[in-house]
Amino acid sequence: MLKTRILTASLLLIVFLCALLYLPAPAWALVCAALAGIGAWEWGQFARLASRGARAAFAAVCVALALLATFEPLSVWIPNGPEHGAFVVALLTLNLLLWLVCIPLILRRRAPLPQGVTLAVGIIVLVPTAIALVGLRTVDWKLLLACMAIAWVADTAAFFAGRRFGKVKLAPAVSPSKTREGALGALLAVVLYGLLVAAAFQERLELTAVGWLLLVALLVVLTAFSILGDLLESWFKRQVGLKDSGTLLPGHGGLLDRIDSLTAILPPVCLLMILLVWLAQG
Repeated sequence: MLKTRILTASLLLIVFLCALLYLPAPAWALVCAALAGIGAWEWGQFARLASRGARAAFAAVCVALALLATFEPLSVWIPNGPEHGAFVVALLTLNLLLWLVCIPLILRRRAPLPQGVTLAVGIIVLVPTAIALVGLRTVDWKLLLACMAIAWVADTAAFFAGRRFGKVKLAPAVSPSKTREGALGALLAVVLYGLLVAAAFQERLELTAVGWLLLVALLVVLTAFSILGDLLESWFKRQVGLKDSGTLLPGHGGLLDRIDSLTAILPPVCLLMILLVWLAQG
């Protein structure tokens, strides 16, 4: 199993980096929309969509919305003002509100959601993720990679810190294996990672003392979002009795099992980038 996991992860990384670096913008947008569709197919299980036709229809809706939102690249969304990016910003804002308000309430109540609500949550989670993959790559592929690394650093640090120091369960009714010590390890690792990356690009960023403090605050929030993304998928899987969201990735489960944290991190960063540029333009 370990060899399978390593082989799958290695192949995924190679394919992803080749697509990230070499695909033209329209092809990258199609790939991101397809990822949203695959995620939606798996999400259909969370909503108890029994038929393949119903799951395919839900996936088609997510693909269509992702393509509609990413038809114009970020280079158009940003410089021409809010009126040219209203649909994109609305979806990204809904995503942010979901993670800030709705998801904590869902995980706190732990009550089954109606089918329609579950599907709506899936759209608000998956479509903005496709938008962010397109938008952040348009700004700079290194920015996208650095943001994705936040989730990878958080997951890795949480795993090892939890194994070594974990005693107090973080959310036993949602994900029994996660601990508060693991969450703290993730937080410390992400903050350290973010500061090192920012220091490497200090000449370009020109951060003031306040800027460094705001960066730390942002890293703390993104770490919390990363953990929420993981917990949300775990909760949905427990609701329908699934171990993995799918079988697409040998040794890893489904696509959602690999991108659950990214769905909570990338859209808020993309929204922040858009708003910062708009503010700078006055």
